[in-house]
Amino acid sequence: MRPTTLWQAHLNGLFWGLGNGLVSTTLVTYLARELGAEGIAIGLIVASPNLAGGLRLFAPAILRWIGSRKWFAVAAFLLSCLLLLALPIVCEPKSAIDERLKLFWLVTLWGGWHFAMFLGVIALWSWLGDVAASATRGSFIGLRTSLMAVGQIVGILAAAGFAKWYPLWDPSIGRWETLAGPALAGAWCMILAIVPLIWMPEPPLISKPNDTTRQLLAAITDDRFRPLLGFWCYAGLANGVTQAAQAFFPIVVLKLPVEKTLFLIALMHIGQIIVAPLIGYWADRGNSRAIMIGSQVIVSIALLFFPLATREHPLWLTGAYLCWIAYAGLNVCLPHLMLKLSPGENSPPYISLYFALGGLVTAASSVLFGVLFDQLPRTSPVPLGPVSVDRFHLAFIVGTIMRLSAIGWLFYLPRDAGASAKLRV
Repeated sequence: MRPTTLWQAHLNGLFWGLGNGLVSTTLVTYLARELGAEGIAIGLIVASPNLAGGLRLFAPAILRWIGSRKWFAVAAFLLSCLLLLALPIVCEPKSAIDERLKLFWLVTLWGGWHFAMFLGVIALWSWLGDVAASATRGSFIGLRTSLMAVGQIVGILAAAGFAKWYPLWDPSIGRWETLAGPALAGAWCMILAIVPLIWMPEPPLISKPNDTTRQLLAAITDDRFRPLLGFWCYAGLANGVTQAAQAFFPIVVLKLPVEKTLFLIALMHIGQIIVAPLIGYWADRGNSRAIMIGSQVIVSIALLFFPLATREHPLWLTGAYLCWIAYAGLNVCLPHLMLKLSPGENSPPYISLYFALGGLVTAASSVLFGVLFDQLPRTSPVPLGPVSVDRFHLAFIVGTIMRLSAIGWLFYLPRDAGASAKLRV
């Protein structure tokens, strides 16, 4: 594929990252708190994208019907941006929408945005898998990950700066304006990210006439692909344990303003920019499994920094975000192996099953443990063997153990993970 095509793909990632940085989950969580969200609502905010993403199982059938990954992706991404534009508007304090329904519409639009976006991602990843040569695909993903992180950092810092400095410039504005402004800007950046896709060539997709159900079952029964799918689902289950606690802890316990939380996220992305290209280089040399094992260990122990942080000493939380730089290893190697272990001649069923199942497990886990988190005592400690801990510490301890146990799935991955699997139907 021509170098200009690769740079068109990278330019899309850069602007999409910028939009994601401006309208991060953290920003929406703070906006939800302004509407009175509690643990279950935060769990739904985290889970709604994945619940909607479960419908991505239908993406291969829709792709086969439309016949073009390019225009399917463009249409899906455009729809997602329009839904995102509506999100901050429905939360406007003076809007005609009933106050009791604003949180409902926030969660619904947040999930709808992710649903449309994830449909586009299925087509885009299948498309990019053909754009990038197999021998250098890891390096391609590593560079794209770094450029997306650059965009996210710029977006996050812009959102943090707006939240901190705009009220000083205009004291008359309310809390909604400081949160809604970056969200609206993020939606327009994502619309801009669609433009490079329009000019990017599309290699033909060879779609076999087999029915979608048989193709999805083939992905589950593929001995090489199944361990990756198992890890992705179990990791989603483990991540859901702490979603509500992680979202609430900086707000409720540490009382951190949104700009400081966004700064920590930006710090994490800066580290990922530095290491992602190197990780892609090593992934191309058959080291994906080892990189993922090391990365999963580091991101798991990051949760132990949360109990160390207090309102008087919040800097301990920085340790967690520094450890989460290791997510770069998973963000590069997971899609790299997903494409390597999928049959190149018909990858959409594998990709859609991978994203949909993992998303559904994460969603169910986030909602379930969000409900359980709300049921735990808020002022009295929870007995844990010979000691007692508060509900936040309990969530972080259980989450650390479960995330570490996910590593077991990675040892079942094929050592080479290089040759594409053959579709068996």
